[in-house]
Amino acid sequence: MPHKTALVFFVKTPGLSPTKTRLASEIGKDAALHAYKCCLKYIEDKALLLKSQSDLNIDVFWAIAEQEALEKSIWEKLSRIDQGAESDLGSRLHYVYQKLKKNYHSVCFMGSDSPLFPVDEVKSNIMQLANSKNSASIGPTLDGGYYFFGCNQELTKTVWTQVKYSSESTLESFKDSLPKSLKLHTMATHWDIDTKTDLDKAIKLDPQFLSHPSDTPQNKD
Repeated sequence: MPHKTALVFFVKTPGLSPTKTRLASEIGKDAALHAYKCCLKYIEDKALLLKSQSDLNIDVFWAIAEQEALEKSIWEKLSRIDQGAESDLGSRLHYVYQKLKKNYHSVCFMGSDSPLFPVDEVKSNIMQLANSKNSASIGPTLDGGYYFFGCNQELTKTVWTQVKYSSESTLESFKDSLPKSLKLHTMATHWDIDTKTDLDKAIKLDPQFLSHPSDTPQNKD
């Protein structure tokens, strides 16, 4: 059995924090919120699928932006962890990574912007990290960011905080901040759903993308 891995999805709770603001500017706040809930449902289904794989030794977490939302039923199907008290993304990434690294060989991060992520690609990289040392994997996105990052080494806080997030240079900036001793594997490039064009692409790939099953995660309580 490979070493144990924590797979963590960074999320915001619908109704408590602004979500999909760029998309909302194009299609309206309500439609963008609906799209975000559908993204969460897709992610939840894929996370549960990965968790069920007998050849993976993983725990899957929601890393929830709002402390007060940790016990909400929207998040009940996966384990939950807070993102810490600091406001900047780099500090929150560091907080979660260090907290989980104490108990896991490797820690892998994903967001909520790439619900159509390639499951097989993610699985193979989780397995590679679980069976190696001093290595990391990163999955680029077309907009200059990344949809996946996993590592099995300790990382200092500055690795996370000196990066300019949500920019065209995020990926390269983050790669430059990583220790040079790390063996870094670059995964297949993927894409985020940030704009109407991105959403249309998702619907073209899956015409049922915006269907909203009764058990789609919602802010019910």
